[in-house]
Amino acid sequence: MLPAPRRSAAAPISSSAAVGRPTARLSASEAPSTATTIAPVDTSIYTALGPAAALDAQAFDAALLDRLATAPASAGAGAHDGMWATLTDGYARADGSGTASAFGAHRYGFAADFDHHVGDRTLIGGAIGYEHDDIGESSTPDTGKLDTIRFAAYGSRMLGPIDASAVFGYGSGWASEKRPFGAGSNSTPEGSNWLQALSGKAQAGLPLPLGGNTVLEPRAGLHWAWLHGQGFTESGSGGQNLAVGADTVHSAQPYVGLTLMHAFGTADKPVNVHLDLDYARELAGRTRTVTVFAQDGTAFAAPGAPLARDIVSLGTGVRAQIGQSWSVSGEASTQFREGSMVHVQLNYRF
Repeated sequence: MLPAPRRSAAAPISSSAAVGRPTARLSASEAPSTATTIAPVDTSIYTALGPAAALDAQAFDAALLDRLATAPASAGAGAHDGMWATLTDGYARADGSGTASAFGAHRYGFAADFDHHVGDRTLIGGAIGYEHDDIGESSTPDTGKLDTIRFAAYGSRMLGPIDASAVFGYGSGWASEKRPFGAGSNSTPEGSNWLQALSGKAQAGLPLPLGGNTVLEPRAGLHWAWLHGQGFTESGSGGQNLAVGADTVHSAQPYVGLTLMHAFGTADKPVNVHLDLDYARELAGRTRTVTVFAQDGTAFAAPGAPLARDIVSLGTGVRAQIGQSWSVSGEASTQFREGSMVHVQLNYRF
């Protein structure tokens, strides 16, 4: 007699699945031994949370460092210390693959930071911020949410004609996910877990005066991020709940760029505008996979959308002095194949 088909405890098997046809959330394939292997499907949302959090960390670091690049430590003798408040809104994305859905993340948040000048050539500071992400996949109804608190330390110094700057950040976040797949009280598995991230960015630029209050600054640097998400077990769908393994994301992006700055206005109320163009290359592993476990302990690989390899960024911004101590600035940027971001900042000098 042939052996009876075996099944994973990931979900109860209907009569159609027993002969090799998948249920709403399962894929079935017939092995040579005639035993049926049942694997959970629609699990790529679990690989989307990590990259979304890593992209958020990189965007937070870039916003701090870009502000230093357009207001270098040598901006003038007698520079004042200052406090900044920043509102952000943006969108991050990753292209899908043959086995995983693309995803997008709408993110918004705020940050506050403090600048302190050490002499005329050095600036140091610290920042704290909060961000919220709403994440959705393009080919599934699955969704996720991410709330993160971020801390960062940064600094810049003029080394002769070179403007050197760096930022180091830490983020702690809480993520939640849903995988709805039908009507009824047991058709929406849900999970939540804790994420933490380390990130940093360092660059060197060479401001080149072009005359007429215009400066061209070529730049080069490295942007990196490391993120780890804890494993967790789903709830809410009875026999179809999965255990999801830990997830780790690595990113390392050397980059080169150009910033064109121009100043106009009056001496007491100057206005500065800038244009930015950057190219980055992702060197870390782009493949995204986490391990999920059925209730009988059977492990399955859950693939996800890969990280972008080549990233071209285009941005612009303006900063205006509106009083003796107050200034406002705004920036907008887009990262082709990765998303976009808008910043509005209010600064007080004392």
